[in-house]
Order: sequence, then C-alpha cells, then structure tokens
Amino acid sequence: AKGVAEAEKLLPQMRKQGIAPDTVSYNSLLDECGRRGYGVKAALVFNDMQAHGVQPDRTSYLLGIRAWGSSWPCLTYLYEEAK
Repeated sequence: AKGVAEAEKLLPQMRKQGIAPDTVSYNSLLDECGRRGYGVKAALVFNDMQAHGVQPDRTSYLLGIRAWGSSWPCLTYLYEEAK
C-alpha cells in the first residue's frame, strides 16, 4: 500500500508546482492499483483523472480492466466510457 499512497500524493504535489499530471502520470498510478488489487482505489483514480480534464487513453482502459476485472459494474462503466 505504501507505493500507491506515495504515488497518490505526487499528483497534488505536481499541481502545486504548476505541473499538470498527464495520462502517463495517472496510468502509472492505475497500474500500481491494479498490481495490488486495489479496484476501488483505481476507480477513484480514474474518476479523478477525468475530473481534472485528463483524457483516458487505451492504456488507461486496459489498466482499469485489470484493476476491476472481478467487478461487473465497474467493467460496464468502463465499456460505456470507452464508447
């Protein structure tokens, strides 16, 4: 959990320094959430990504699928978002 918590702190720190996190920044965090099985955390990261105007790419959706693989409602949400 330490890796996810530390990575999660980086996004606000980047914004404070005038650096806008991009898709790669968010995908790194989504990847870490997926590796650790943190599906709910990945969903929050995905929502935060969109709330800050960062457009998910193909990799974002693939990482989301991996993180939420056992959650049918989350997979349905991803499908609708990807259309």
